[in-house]
Parts: sequence; structure tokens; C-alpha cells
Amino acid sequence: MASLIFTTVVRTFLRATIRASTDLVSFSKRYVEQGTDVEPIHKHAYTMLESTVRQSPISLEFATKFLEEIDAVMEKILAGTPFDSRSNIPENPNKVEIENKLLLESVIPRSVRRAIYTVTERLIGPQSPLDIPGVIFYDTTWLGLSSVTPPGAQDLVMKGNLWDTLRKQKLFPGKVRKCNRCGILSATDDSPVVNDLIRRTGVVQGQGVPRNWTFLVARNCLCFGSWRLVELLEDGTIVD
Repeated sequence: MASLIFTTVVRTFLRATIRASTDLVSFSKRYVEQGTDVEPIHKHAYTMLESTVRQSPISLEFATKFLEEIDAVMEKILAGTPFDSRSNIPENPNKVEIENKLLLESVIPRSVRRAIYTVTERLIGPQSPLDIPGVIFYDTTWLGLSSVTPPGAQDLVMKGNLWDTLRKQKLFPGKVRKCNRCGILSATDDSPVVNDLIRRTGVVQGQGVPRNWTFLVARNCLCFGSWRLVELLEDGTIVD
């Protein structure tokens, strides 16, 4: 999944998000400081916003710098410019193929791994200015995500149906997978329609058997927990 941040689409989205967050903090500060029609709730909202941004283990400034470094590297890669003496970037890289590998298959092409490794090691590696343990164990309970239907969205019921958390589609009675770590439910395989579509339209010469993105979670859940098979009954009951 880490490959997604190197795609043009995701980097554009992240830049817009960072810019919007920065503008929101600045606007809120100016609004509160001007004192016109400012209610206590406005001051409290700004205090909470400013505190959340300030206490984040990844500052907006660092995130901006990180994206700028990745932008510079990817521009060189897609232009066919050698990153350093040890890089093996092709002179005329297939930009569409590289983007598709990163976005659709979550695979970093071998020819660009050296360049990508260099920038990521400097910014989020052992010498990173970030507090890496702080990032990993940062308390996100304030987001309220676990209060929806803990321990996740696996028990989301709509008109009496259970839903596949990964594929966002209805689960049918029979054998399904349940994560031993986070507890989400997922079908054991893609639907026949999807498998047939991948088989007929996903063939690319020289790239082997086509696979859907769900092969990434064939062995482990998104949280890296292991799967176990359970039985989903007609009434929605789960039997181990």
C-alpha cells in the first residue's frame, strides 16, 4: 500500500488536503483574533483544531516537504533522468505502466526502486527527523472511528445483511474469512463476475496471470492479522 503515495493521483490529493488544513488553521486563527461575532464555541473549536495539528507526530510542514521530495524524484523517474550513478531508470520510461503498477497493483517497479528507496530512507528511515515510534503508536481514539461498531465496520448491518469489509459488498451464507486481529469479515474469493472480467480483460503480455487487487490480502488482513474460516448462517450468525 505504501506505493500509492508515489502515484500522481494520491500525491495531488494529499497536497490539496495539506493546503486545506493549513488554510483552515490560518482562517480560524484570524477569525478568532478579530473578535467580531466570536462566540466561546468558536474559540474552543480553534483551540482544539490548533492543538490537534500541533500535537500531531507528523507536522504539516514535514508532510509538505516529504511530498515535494517525492515530486522531485518522480519527475526525474518519469522523465527518464538518472537519479544517481547507481540508478537504473530506463531512458524512455512508460509513464502509464509505472503509474498503473503503483496505483492498481501496489507494486513498485524494479527500475525505480533505488530512487524511491533513497528519498524514503532519508525522510522516514533510521535517520528521519520524525519520531517513528510516536507515529506508529499515536493515539487516534479522538477520531471516534472505533465507536461506530467496534472493532470495525465488519458488523455493519444493512437490511439484515452482513457486508464484506474489504470489497464493500454483501456477504452470502457459507464459509467466510474472519481476521484474528481486528475481526473484520471477508469473502474467501472474488465473485465469479469479477474473476471472469479479470481473466478476459486483465491479460498483459509478459506479466503473467492477471490478478485482482484482493490478492494482496489473500494471506493476511489489511491489519496484517491472520485469517480463519468461519460459517455465516442465513440469519447472520457467525459460527467458528
